[in-house]
Amino acid sequence: MTSPLKIIYSCFLTNSGFTRASLGYIRSLMSLSHDVHINCIHKYPHGDSFTNKELNIIKNTCQLNSMHGDILIEHCIPHRWRESLTGQKRLCVAVAENEIIDPIWIERMNNRTHSIIYPGSWNKEIFEKSGVTRPGFVIPHFLDEDLWKDDNNDIKFFNKFSFCVIATWRDRKNWPLAFASFEKLADNYDFIVGIKTDKPQVLSDYVIKNHPTIFNRIVIEETELDDQGMVNFMKKFDCIANFSFGEAFCLPLLQGLFLGKPIVTTDIDGIRDYVNSDYASLIKSNGTISKDKMDHYRQFRDRIWPYFDVEESCRALSEIIEKYNSFKSNIQKDRYKLLERFGLISSNKNAYWDPVLKL
Repeated sequence: MTSPLKIIYSCFLTNSGFTRASLGYIRSLMSLSHDVHINCIHKYPHGDSFTNKELNIIKNTCQLNSMHGDILIEHCIPHRWRESLTGQKRLCVAVAENEIIDPIWIERMNNRTHSIIYPGSWNKEIFEKSGVTRPGFVIPHFLDEDLWKDDNNDIKFFNKFSFCVIATWRDRKNWPLAFASFEKLADNYDFIVGIKTDKPQVLSDYVIKNHPTIFNRIVIEETELDDQGMVNFMKKFDCIANFSFGEAFCLPLLQGLFLGKPIVTTDIDGIRDYVNSDYASLIKSNGTISKDKMDHYRQFRDRIWPYFDVEESCRALSEIIEKYNSFKSNIQKDRYKLLERFGLISSNKNAYWDPVLKL
């Protein structure tokens, strides 16, 4: 274990998965007795999805002015790195949802960092394949084992099978596939779909216009939820579903596994470190699709994405219903392995940070 260091951690503080991932890293570093100071990229925290413990961390460590430390960690895309922040060593957290990386990112990472942190093995592969030469280390995102835990309560909240989808209202999340698949599934099964998104009214209007026959099957959670609220919400449902074109990690799926929930998901590379067919019904790709833009993000312009059709997606949804008990049993068998690898408490004894901070 390294001696305590002053670490400047630059990140977003919003109602987002990016923030959840950042706070997991920050709490892990703090548990190792490092002196961590948060620099909020957009100056002030936004949203109300923080637990009291997280609010205390933000209140006690967040600063807005120029900062210097032994280590500077930038948890954002290179275009958002801040010149007012300095460290004897500069690290960055590198994530991407597509295998083609912006060359400007590669240049800045090679010229301005000492080493790179990747949340998963696929991210490390694609960045290094794209030209990153700085030393790279895989440090997975962490979940609080004391909060994200399966209580083995088999009492059903709904009297029918239930899916849970947690995703922002973005093109990359592939909502048209989700609703078309559920619409087809409704021909043979009775079910409920719980949804948590950042634009609930837009989503509701979309379903009413394009898939009105399944609107009465959908339950939309409009309240902003902290982690405890998310645990309570997700526990109501039988499984967690993801239809995305691409993910760098996808925290909701890992959260679902920690809660003992089987998952159904598109078979994408970013989730492969913790997802396998023993407890996930995988929607296989049927070719590729080219998109000249995606969500108006520069890094997604003119990219090739995996294509997923409704028939295959519906097959996977059907499989999770028919083989639910088998999937759930397999999660219980692997639960210890998941906690050991991705648990916040376990991050200490796994010494994930030692090679990064010692370099």
